[in-house]
Amino acid sequence: WLPGTTKLLCERNQFSCIRSRQGTFFAFPVQLPLHAMPVADRQGQLVTVGYHARNVDRNLKPSWTYRPSRFEGNSIPAAPFVLGAEMISVAKVIIVLEGAWDAILLASVCGWMQAWPSYLTVFGIRGATAWKSLLNIWKQFWRVDVRFLLIPDGDSAGRQWHGPFTKQLRQCARDVTIFDTPDGMDLTELVTHTGKIPEAITAFTMEAKL
Repeated sequence: WLPGTTKLLCERNQFSCIRSRQGTFFAFPVQLPLHAMPVADRQGQLVTVGYHARNVDRNLKPSWTYRPSRFEGNSIPAAPFVLGAEMISVAKVIIVLEGAWDAILLASVCGWMQAWPSYLTVFGIRGATAWKSLLNIWKQFWRVDVRFLLIPDGDSAGRQWHGPFTKQLRQCARDVTIFDTPDGMDLTELVTHTGKIPEAITAFTMEAKL
């Protein structure tokens, strides 16, 4: 991430550090649209129902957990991490990656964090089957002519989710483009290795916003 990104995320309640008797965790909010609001007023309104947290103590094996494990008697849903939720109903482009880390890195390096583009929403799904939650929760809000860019990890899990997800998206979006991440890498590793966002990704976002 670029300098200042963590501060912006904390100010917007999109990142926090949790310390408890179980350890220290980096935590990303699990947020849902506020369905109780009238349609005309609920654009971008989110309610946090829990946190997707990663243990960062060096003496413990890193793992992801939901904290708390339940919200109002129900399990915490595998809702995607989202940036630019307030733009979802007008976005021309929706980018879907694996996890909050890659989503934040993309937004940070592209310079979107300071002033979020009006044409864009970015999701980070939580696991190979979490695309189903993205569809169930967010499909009702986006335009039928929106363009999708999927950036899966270059592994078997990445290939597992983008195939069926693409099939579903073609029924409710203008088109779907898949970025071919190199084998064994995710976007964060690729950017760390090359020092920049791949041109295919930046070119897509620049073209699609026109």
